[in-house]
Amino acid sequence: MGNKASQLDSNQIEIILSPDELRRSTNAFYVFDQAGLGEIEIGQIARMMQGLGHTFSYTEIRAMIEKAKIKRTFTLNQWLQMQARRKIEMQFKEKVVDAYKDFERCGSSKMSLTDVRETVASLEGDLSPARAEEILRESVKDEPVSPRFNEFIKVVVGK
Repeated sequence: MGNKASQLDSNQIEIILSPDELRRSTNAFYVFDQAGLGEIEIGQIARMMQGLGHTFSYTEIRAMIEKAKIKRTFTLNQWLQMQARRKIEMQFKEKVVDAYKDFERCGSSKMSLTDVRETVASLEGDLSPARAEEILRESVKDEPVSPRFNEFIKVVVGK
């Protein structure tokens, strides 16, 4: 989903993550930074996420690491950015699924579609229609989709 989250400063992270999420994520980092070096090996990410109540596949963890451009170790700031990115992406996926459900039920959902379109653009910057379609398909991969999903894609990405 682009590099917006990797460019977040601490003020933006504090806006995206609730105080409780920020506290829990920071505490999780320090639990794994037992040596006090301010860095954690990337192999600990899955365990840290589990400690926060999240479960991800190996592929999803790899994608998070690649998006954050982490090589071997990561800092607290990188960890918090990953958490903010995860929250943004989860909220976006919910918007896509809700907009699609509205589209299926009503035949259109201009308000939701506009919101989805704007969110895609804000997450990705200058977004190609092909990338927007890929994001939308990823967002509903666990949802039952009808043949009208292709129509939904066309409306959202403006094809």
